[in-house]
Amino acid sequence: MAPFASLAVRDAIDRAGEIVGHQQRAVAQLRQGLAAEAAQALVRYGFERLGLKRLIALIDPAHTASIRTAESAGLRFKREVEMEGVRSAVYALERQS
Repeated sequence: MAPFASLAVRDAIDRAGEIVGHQQRAVAQLRQGLAAEAAQALVRYGFERLGLKRLIALIDPAHTASIRTAESAGLRFKREVEMEGVRSAVYALERQS
């Protein structure tokens, strides 16, 4: 599986029209910094090209690699939520004015 990153504009958390980042990568490509690069690119794209005010990532609270990736892109833990029976940690970043 090739690595990829995608964005989805959703109103799932706080009805704010936030953007949710999603990343996947093949095991052979782990620990090469690709996810961090993709996350940073998603942050720039969301703020600079789409003009969004807030970015969020919904992460499995037990998935420490994803948490580190989100934090490396500037997102910080806000709270945990449960949506459709799935518990997620909400990491967010507000655009600086």
